Amino acid sequence: MVAGLYGASAVQAALRARDVGGEGGQVIDLSLLEPPYATIGPDLSIYERTGTIKQRVGSGSNNSSPRNVYRCADGKYVALSGPLKVWRSGVFQVVGAPEMIQAPRFRTNANCVAHMSEVDAAISDWFETKSRSEALATMYAADVTVGPVYDIADTFADAHFRERRVFVEVEDDELGTVTMQNITPAAVFQDARGMALPGPRNWSVYRRNPDRSGTGSRTDRSSASGRSGEIMRSLLDVPANSERFVAKSADIGADVIILDLEDGVGEAQKDNARRTLTEAVQICASGSLQIFLRINGGTERERADVEAVFRAGAHGVFLPKARNAHHIRQLVETLESHEAQSLCVAPLKLIVAIETADALFKARDIARASDKIVGLNCGSEDIATALGASRLRRRSIFQK
Repeated sequence: MVAGLYGASAVQAALRARDVGGEGGQVIDLSLLEPPYATIGPDLSIYERTGTIKQRVGSGSNNSSPRNVYRCADGKYVALSGPLKVWRSGVFQVVGAPEMIQAPRFRTNANCVAHMSEVDAAISDWFETKSRSEALATMYAADVTVGPVYDIADTFADAHFRERRVFVEVEDDELGTVTMQNITPAAVFQDARGMALPGPRNWSVYRRNPDRSGTGSRTDRSSASGRSGEIMRSLLDVPANSERFVAKSADIGADVIILDLEDGVGEAQKDNARRTLTEAVQICASGSLQIFLRINGGTERERADVEAVFRAGAHGVFLPKARNAHHIRQLVETLESHEAQSLCVAPLKLIVAIETADALFKARDIARASDKIVGLNCGSEDIATALGASRLRRRSIFQK
């Protein structure tokens, strides 16, 4: 199977080379040897450089601890991973071994790997006293990264598997019908799940606002765009007080324009930028599905910025430097207070920026703080600065 997947990818690459004008054709030299060997990761490099041969550790890991599969009292299994200190501390607390948090031999991930048997013993003893459902509920409440290990009966009963149609019933001459794995990726085949091939109707989901005349009101744009208004593939950050950048932004084609009242505007210009927001929103409205305002979150200017959002008729708020879930709920209370006074035609959306190491570890709680949140944004430069991380000079291959 692994070789087949590699072969299919190689065929696609060869066909692509043909389509772009490659000469001479492509030769695919594929055996059953190389594909599975390619999946072993860095083990070969580690051996070549250090002479170290990783030993078998069953369902555990040579690189991180705690990380293993554990048996519960009802005979079912769970998989758990908690190599970072904040996660590891939560695990030790839940299993009733808080003394392990500060113990020198468990202080770092490397220490825990070196004493893996002790770590696994403490965790295993706890799981063996709980049913899987009880154990998962307790671990989830403590924000531990854990999940059930399914057997075939679990997959058959899981609503997610059924709704995704991971398996289907097919006709069989001898058995009548038999349940088996569905074709994958099923979206390629219309008959597999009744999913239509890409066609004209898809454009109604992916297209941008057709009204580029600049005359559409916020209400018009919201009702016309439908679900397409929820697509946020690209965000364009524009200083709210720059007439030149604001004018150009309407023709860039971004899904979301963020008019920046924070870092993009100097202290002396913030009040004036706030006064001219309505005009800036109207200009941007001719070319973007959604317009968010980046406010000065967590400062004395935050409330004035929020009031300006409503006056300008933007679609939502971009909150930088989110601290925690309480910070989000306070902002949402202010937004809902304005909405109750009919100061906007539709509930505002919220994009939250995670820009500190502390907020990064609270991202799950922040994301759950309000239904208004439609996206999280990671400020990689700010987080790197907060962590004291060094930046690589070489160009990134992948988009962050």
